[in-house]
Amino acid sequence: GLPAIVWAGIGLVEDGDVSLGPMSGTPDDARRTRTEVVFDGSVVGEIWVDGEIDGSTLEDVARRIAPQVLIGWDTEGDVWEP
Repeated sequence: GLPAIVWAGIGLVEDGDVSLGPMSGTPDDARRTRTEVVFDGSVVGEIWVDGEIDGSTLEDVARRIAPQVLIGWDTEGDVWEP
């Protein structure tokens, strides 16, 4: 079955700090797992998940979303329109 996740967010790296970007659900900080999102060798963000998810699945998600997180990182949080 699907993992029991109650909240997820994506943090964008800005000037060495991580700022929360898109998120969904109801936060439960006590159950938070964080994994770096790396694009072309650079940390561009983090994915934060509250709930139950195994580390390899979270790492796979981080790998898959890296190009999209890079867009937010490159725009320094400004709204980007294709």
